[in-house]
Amino acid sequence: MMSRVQTIHYAIPDLQKAKDFYCAILGMVEQKPDQENINSVCMGYAGRSFGESVLQFSKCVSESDTETRSVYWKIGLTMPDVDLAIKALSSHDVTTGSASQFKDIGFLAHLKDRCGLTIEMLQHSFQNNFQPSTPKHDLALWQQPIRIGQVTLRVHDIEANLKFYRDLLGLKLLSIQAVTEYGFTLYFLGPANLYDDKQYELEDSAIREDLWRYPHTTIELQHVKDKLTFQNSDAFRGLTIYVDDEHYVKLPENAMQGTHMKDPQGIPVYIRHDSK
Repeated sequence: MMSRVQTIHYAIPDLQKAKDFYCAILGMVEQKPDQENINSVCMGYAGRSFGESVLQFSKCVSESDTETRSVYWKIGLTMPDVDLAIKALSSHDVTTGSASQFKDIGFLAHLKDRCGLTIEMLQHSFQNNFQPSTPKHDLALWQQPIRIGQVTLRVHDIEANLKFYRDLLGLKLLSIQAVTEYGFTLYFLGPANLYDDKQYELEDSAIREDLWRYPHTTIELQHVKDKLTFQNSDAFRGLTIYVDDEHYVKLPENAMQGTHMKDPQGIPVYIRHDSK
């Protein structure tokens, strides 16, 4: 089994509010959590691939900080038709930003969940290649498939992060996307190669639509060039990463099954491994 992001962890004061939003509006279903806890709820999309993450919300006493300069930024939902999703969300009185093509990265829009956490909706195809979807009002956001495509972390030291997520934990570097005029570069890491049968340059913009159709959850490292300090958000409580056999046996003894490590930003990363 390949290394992969299994769970994205949060702590919020109102679990029912999260459940109502992610299940009733975004169309997720409850999932079995990493650890049984009556004060948590775990959600993801039905029929998810082995490499697609779930979201686990645990209850905290006070309001969580969702401050914009945090290491954690957002999750991304990938889908066929972002404008259609905006119409579906509007039917639930959910406000979103307008959708647009962002350079040669993707066609996207943003919104906030009921707890103030940012969600990006990212379309499978660029605006100039888009074919509209027929609304299917019985489906989540009136379309399928929808996946938890990314979890985004802001970082300053990209080499330290690649050593941690790629070299130590075994995730594969899939794409590098420079956005020079905004002062950052995006690095995407996931559990499986993007293609089984061809090589490509990591910076090639021609593969990006295929990346947005990738059936697994990626870690998106936003390498920011400025020197502003990022804080660790109270709301985001880390990642659970399943580590493959090859990399698991090389982990430090204090980072084995059931424990956690800290990534270069101090984010908790919980280690899972099945020796069967």
